Amino acid sequence: PPPAPRQVRLAAVAGALGEIVDAPVRWRILDESGRSVYDGTSRGLGLALTPGTYRAEARADNARGEATFTVSAEDDARNEFAVAVEAGRLDLALAAHAKAEPFTDLEAQGVAWTIEPGDGQGAVEVPPVARPSLLLAPGRYTVRARLQGMEAVAPAEIVPGKPVSLTLDFRLGSVTLEAALTEDGPPLDDDAALAWRVGEGGSQRVIEGEARPRLTLPEGTYPVALSAGGGEVAAQVQVTAGEDRVERVIVKGGELALSARLGPESPVLEDWRDTFWRVEPIAALGVAAGPESAQDLPVAQPTLTLAPGRWRVGIRSGVATAEREVTIEPEAVTPLEVVLGAARLTMRAAPAAGTPSVNVVFEVHALAEDGTPAPDATYAGGAPEELHTILPAGRWRVTAVDSDNRRAEADLTLEPGEERRVELVLQ
Repeated sequence: PPPAPRQVRLAAVAGALGEIVDAPVRWRILDESGRSVYDGTSRGLGLALTPGTYRAEARADNARGEATFTVSAEDDARNEFAVAVEAGRLDLALAAHAKAEPFTDLEAQGVAWTIEPGDGQGAVEVPPVARPSLLLAPGRYTVRARLQGMEAVAPAEIVPGKPVSLTLDFRLGSVTLEAALTEDGPPLDDDAALAWRVGEGGSQRVIEGEARPRLTLPEGTYPVALSAGGGEVAAQVQVTAGEDRVERVIVKGGELALSARLGPESPVLEDWRDTFWRVEPIAALGVAAGPESAQDLPVAQPTLTLAPGRWRVGIRSGVATAEREVTIEPEAVTPLEVVLGAARLTMRAAPAAGTPSVNVVFEVHALAEDGTPAPDATYAGGAPEELHTILPAGRWRVTAVDSDNRRAEADLTLEPGEERRVELVLQ
């Protein structure tokens, strides 16, 4: 009868690293005729083999070894054999930067490792975990890790029987972006008014609705574009591996150059007595809406420096008024010309006969379509003889009464930009 099978134990041994027990080994066992009697993966291998001579092949990752062994038929034979695998161990880890703790599997979810042999070794497959451990054939390798668009690269050299620990890091640093109107002023805190773009190309980050965003990025210099107050401010920020820093972008004010004219073809008003300006914020950076920044400013053509954003501009010229809204962009000059649609009226009154008037009271009433004057005067003023003002274009009734109760009136139509003189004879 043929000899009874014997229990055989096989172990793959990587030199000083000892028996390979923490990684699966691919085994192939051949008998003397070259027929495969086992082909499979196991961390430790026990088989029932008939006495005879066999060849064992063991592979772990890209390392391999082989040996010939003989199974004894003796009852007291141990039949335990070691197969030497020429390999070293590479323990990998991944971190944000050199001083950071290694990532956990949750933090490294989606990681893709690649190991490129540099000395003709076989290919290696690396599991997508945070801290893989591999048995590799000796020689040089290039190790890469990719995660969320980032890449880390490092060289490794494997020596038989020795462990090598290698932590790749993405050289990440953190930066908090903030905007301010001045270097030492408080940061702007209006989330809705600020939008950030960091970087360029396919890796550009866009942050909206956050006044002070905090970003974690690979070390380097990044272009920043801040949309604020209707304009855009360009800057650069520096990210340093392992550091958490604050980078401030200064949003400088813009200039508003104001001017006014009575009509589209009229000359620009140059007399400060003809223009009283009012400027107030609607939605300007760092400025509360409502309170006036310049109220009744008596300058013909003022230039004001204002925080970026939307502003309301009002002008009073005589009794003609107008309002406009304007957007101020950072470091830009915004001209605003207001066409009042008004006319300048000079009124002169003198008695037909008798003593000259000591004082004449002039009143100007708006006329309705049917010629009825408004009950309240749009303009009223007194002078010994002559007075002038600026009125909105339209139909008006001018009346004059002097201190002796002598009176006169006239109806007239004023066109935009017109300069009219009316002579009244007091009776």
